[in-house]
Amino acid sequence: MENDTILEPLIFDDHVPSSPLLKMENDIPCVLCEYVEYGVENKAGKDNYLCHLLVGHFLVVADVKLIADLRSYAMYWKRRFSEEKLETFCSKILTNTGAKDKAKSEEYFLLCDALPEDKQVREDLQLGKLKQLLLRQEFERVDETFKRMCPFCTKCFQGNRLLLFNHMSDDHNFNIGHPDNIVNVRELLNDIEHKLESLHCLFCEKVFKDRPSLREHMRKKAHRKLNPKNKDFDKYYIINYLEFSWGKNWESLQGESDRLDGNQ
Repeated sequence: MENDTILEPLIFDDHVPSSPLLKMENDIPCVLCEYVEYGVENKAGKDNYLCHLLVGHFLVVADVKLIADLRSYAMYWKRRFSEEKLETFCSKILTNTGAKDKAKSEEYFLLCDALPEDKQVREDLQLGKLKQLLLRQEFERVDETFKRMCPFCTKCFQGNRLLLFNHMSDDHNFNIGHPDNIVNVRELLNDIEHKLESLHCLFCEKVFKDRPSLREHMRKKAHRKLNPKNKDFDKYYIINYLEFSWGKNWESLQGESDRLDGNQ
């Protein structure tokens, strides 16, 4: 897996304060205190981090899912908040302000891309991530060292990844999309294999008692495809790294494609 250190020099240069508490590249520092969330690459870690900001500092970060690199984003704002007060950058939100509200009114700070500086940080991180992944994708297109067993049978493929993709499509009627739209192929195949080994249907994610039952279900229900609502797969599709500009991801594009096919 590629690391994301290429992003930090993009907008931060050498102005980001280092911290002895940051031991791994997925450790994220709180923007306002010494708290560090470890292993924030998973959903639980990210939720814990955002909960800390909300409960500990009354800080809400808007549209977190559109931030390409939350760690670099946090490090940037940690530096800026050390230079100027939170109120300089954040809008204020008051809760329980209605006439019928009996609970105490609370004040929260909102950090969002309505602030030009925040918008620029998000766009720079998105562009940096996209450039990095395009380089990775270009390498994967010409990588002749690729070697992989098909997730659905025992046939092994070596050389260009297209050999495996074509086999899965032609022999197993399983299409994960055009190869030029996919990045980090090995990791994607690992996730697919893990789901199949744990007897999960790739589309509806129902769990079965054995492999033959799973295969029969996926064949009868035409579930030989990925679930577009499973956000765990978003990171393998280049289109998702254009979402900040386009407002679309692979699920919405797939829906448009289905509608076009139905009108033909």
